[in-house]
Amino acid sequence: MSSHTARYGSVLARWAAETGCEQAKKEALATLALAEYSACNHTSKGNISVNSVGIEWYGVWYSDSYFDYLPHYLEGMAAWPEIIPEGTNHIFSTTCMLKDVEYAPGSIKYTALENNGTEILKLSFEPKVLSGGEPLPKSCWKFGSWRGCNNILTINRKDVTDIEIVEK
Repeated sequence: MSSHTARYGSVLARWAAETGCEQAKKEALATLALAEYSACNHTSKGNISVNSVGIEWYGVWYSDSYFDYLPHYLEGMAAWPEIIPEGTNHIFSTTCMLKDVEYAPGSIKYTALENNGTEILKLSFEPKVLSGGEPLPKSCWKFGSWRGCNNILTINRKDVTDIEIVEK
């Protein structure tokens, strides 16, 4: 089912990210794409997705392709941010829980639940990073390429919970 396929794709993506294995990366991206197909199928009605258990059995099984496979996609995106659409802004990796996340054109704000941590974002703009309205020291963040993807912002927070990222 989709959750197992997506799990396999996320494990391959992580393996490829750690080892640089191009074959594992290709298989990871193909596997994650394949898992998407079960989210909407012949039993779906309009924009409401209904996933069936199998080809011959049309009873609905609500435990697959809803919540349990989505975290695997997030893990795959954290390994290979190139699968995040260009021109969009996303926090795609974090070492702790975040709350009060606000996305606006040219701006992202959030509060971390821990004083220290790391967030990685894909942005559509060149950023300036603030905490409490003041610039976060440049030594705490980096903007550029990461794993072959451009416009990646990595923030390493030290004794900071409130972050605001604004267009430069």
